[in-house]
Amino acid sequence: MSDRNGGSPEPGEAQEAVAEPGTGTNRSPGEIPDPADDRHADPGDPESSRDALVRELQRTILISSRRLRRRTADETVSAAQFSVLAYLERHGESTPGRVAEFEQVSAPVMTRMVGRLEEAGLVLRGAHPGDRRQVAVRLTSLGQDVVASGRRERFAWLRTAIDGLDADEVRILREAARILDTVVADGPE
Repeated sequence: MSDRNGGSPEPGEAQEAVAEPGTGTNRSPGEIPDPADDRHADPGDPESSRDALVRELQRTILISSRRLRRRTADETVSAAQFSVLAYLERHGESTPGRVAEFEQVSAPVMTRMVGRLEEAGLVLRGAHPGDRRQVAVRLTSLGQDVVASGRRERFAWLRTAIDGLDADEVRILREAARILDTVVADGPE
């Protein structure tokens, strides 16, 4: 039996759920509220309100990113492969190790991906100009075309979505994009 003075229940004994004030939810005694769970948010508490905003932004950014990435993936390249091609388009010739670091994947994973991209005629591998032990990777003209096409597709999709907004929504979205860019650029690593 459990100790009636607030001790722990005996093994196998059920715990009674406790109502959380202001949330309408129940939790077991000693259970720590999950800050990622909106049910624990107090709308009057500024910190709780910021936590809710963080959760909303995380969800929105994740969904937006996935939808944009789907606009670049096709039968030619996956979203991950497109990301490698776009990196090479932005940064120029690079090593698989540097691209792997940027993409946050292991070197063997990047080596396989670069191999597939090379087989598809989208990148070329060659000797690194400054270090013969290294391999350099660069885009082919076909790879550049795939990047340009993917970017046009993403732009058209997003432009169509924004075209459905009224002038005030466009103004607010523009300001939100500016603020988000500042938050992401100045945020902790």
